[in-house]
Amino acid sequence: MSCVVFIGPSAARQEIEKRLEARILPPAAEGDVHRAVRAGARSIGLVDGPPAGQAGVWPQEILWAMSQGVHVFGAAGLGALRAAELQGLGMHGIGKVFEAYGSGRLEDDDEIAVRQGPAEAGHPALSDAMVNIRATLERAQQDGVVDGQTRAGLEALAKGTFYAERSWDGLLQRAEAQEVGVVSLHVLRGWLTDRRVDQQREDALALADAMQVFVEGDPQPMAVDYRFEPTTLWERAVGERWTAGLAERGDAGDEVERSLLLEELRLQDGAFAVVRRRALGRLLALREAERRGLVPDPEAIQEERNRFRLERGLLSRHALDQWLSDSGFDAPAFDRLIADEVRVAALEKELGAALGEHIVAELRRRGEYAELAARARDKQAALAAAGEADADLEDSGRTPAELLAWYYGQQLGQELPERPEALLREWGLAEMEDLYRAILREFLYSRLESAKDAETP
Repeated sequence: MSCVVFIGPSAARQEIEKRLEARILPPAAEGDVHRAVRAGARSIGLVDGPPAGQAGVWPQEILWAMSQGVHVFGAAGLGALRAAELQGLGMHGIGKVFEAYGSGRLEDDDEIAVRQGPAEAGHPALSDAMVNIRATLERAQQDGVVDGQTRAGLEALAKGTFYAERSWDGLLQRAEAQEVGVVSLHVLRGWLTDRRVDQQREDALALADAMQVFVEGDPQPMAVDYRFEPTTLWERAVGERWTAGLAERGDAGDEVERSLLLEELRLQDGAFAVVRRRALGRLLALREAERRGLVPDPEAIQEERNRFRLERGLLSRHALDQWLSDSGFDAPAFDRLIADEVRVAALEKELGAALGEHIVAELRRRGEYAELAARARDKQAALAAAGEADADLEDSGRTPAELLAWYYGQQLGQELPERPEALLREWGLAEMEDLYRAILREFLYSRLESAKDAETP
């Protein structure tokens, strides 16, 4: 199962990596959970949110992710807050910070907020989180370092300090100035050297441990009892901000390469319009599949992966790796492609006959309707006249293998498909019987046409 963890000031990424095989990403801003799911994540650990000035992950993102079969865990920072909000809908909450929010003992989001250091340094905490101060003072009281009154006074001073300026040094200085716990402050200073509690770090590590156990159990996709309904705001974010924001999140090079690629496509006569129309259909199909809650089944994904590799001759790992490199893909992007193919196929199957009307409309738009319709009418009339309009495979004396060999070998001049059942999706059919019947009708019609040509002087 592909795992992603969003971590920043709560714990060092190296600590998470020692406990959990996962892709470690920076603190999660809005759109990042959506991007992770689209990139193939099947379980997500949300620990930290972004620095001040950036919007954090929406609750709707998490609801959408779970509706797509993704298990989402939260702890320590923004993850604990979101887990408390969504625990009744399936999000997994881990740790004491989550428990405090979940029980209502904590409500304010400044309890988990810290000033974050630069990204290149791993977003370290440059201030002390209120939840860590509370946990430390609780331990100090248990150890007899401070009494209840001093603890309450220090907590009040810390709570009244802007989150980005909270620190133990600053707190103790203000306590001395206001004569809060004067007798015990000196002892507390020394005690803090090795007894300070980092509750957010402990919870983040607990999340990694819990996710590792969970993943090792090879869980089924998340099943929810709600239906995610995309709003206009959601659609706008998915289609505009979160896509346009990719370059800002570190993919600027990809954006440049994409621009140059599209330039080459535009220079090929008419190719851009064709590919763009197909891309539009794919985009809308994926959105509709998401709206309907069509979650890819693991077996279907594996089957599609096998089909994809077989059709392209990517049977060895080396061949697949070379194809991924040539195609500008990495493993998560490939997983996303395969999952999307399964979603689109599931939507095609669900829509069924409704697509027929639009296929005909597309034929009219392309100017191909008249020729195909004329041939269809001529074929039906010829078969009816010969008493073969309802011919079936059993009466024809032809085997499925013979019909396939005739159609692909003689008519199309192509090699026989290795897996005939894979043709069902390509032909838009549900049963092999329907495919063989279509080829049989073409075979009988071709034979009738050949006989007619032979009789013509």
